[in-house]
Amino acid sequence: MMVKGREVKVNMQRRHLELIAEVIKFIGDNEVDRNTVATMFADVLMRERVNDHFDVARFVKACTSD
Repeated sequence: MMVKGREVKVNMQRRHLELIAEVIKFIGDNEVDRNTVATMFADVLMRERVNDHFDVARFVKACTSD
């Protein structure tokens, strides 16, 4: 996977995959914009306390800025 122009190895655990699945499950079948998906992920990441320094606004901006 490429992150900020460099190759990194991602070793996701079951809990990470379950978190992703939880967000996707609630998206529904209608077309959803990137901001909505980013906000949904940010809400779950914040609720799960994945990082004490997690910044929702910064995360959403990183997901939606070109």
